[in-house]
Amino acid sequence: MNLKVIMRRTLFIFCCCLVYASCVQAQKKLPSVPVQNLAGRVVSTESFINSEVPVVLSFWATWCKPCLLELETIAEVYEDWQMEAPFRFIAVSTDDSRSATRVRSMTAGKGWPYDVYLDYNQEFMRALNISSVPYQVVVNTRGEIVYEHSGYKPGDEIYLFEKIKELYREIPGQTDTR
Repeated sequence: MNLKVIMRRTLFIFCCCLVYASCVQAQKKLPSVPVQNLAGRVVSTESFINSEVPVVLSFWATWCKPCLLELETIAEVYEDWQMEAPFRFIAVSTDDSRSATRVRSMTAGKGWPYDVYLDYNQEFMRALNISSVPYQVVVNTRGEIVYEHSGYKPGDEIYLFEKIKELYREIPGQTDTR
């Protein structure tokens, strides 16, 4: 065979392997890390996984204005979203232990309709390789991380909800959003 033909075939096979490898990437699982709820109880993040609905984790801090804007925006539409595609929303504060009282009083004052957990040492954040807040992670019903987004600007919540609805439709027995 001609050397040129062999090189072309080899290059073609190599490119096909690269495309296949990028498409068959393994899903990253939600790590098991201890965090604390607002009542002071330590729980494993593994308990966040829900076999019935997708889970959204929103990493935030009391000093982060975009974080607060995102959480307020989601709080405003939360009930409507739940009617259309049920999911669990968890706000994970990355404030340190000195700011815990501020987190508790802030969330109580805002009356957010979702769960809030404290990641004092940012162990959960590090386990997910998150370097800044706000940061959103969407986990499917099998505990696989299927979507991640860094930052927040008005309108980002629309893309987040589209992902939630897509995951909801994938749940056995769910053919369409409500």
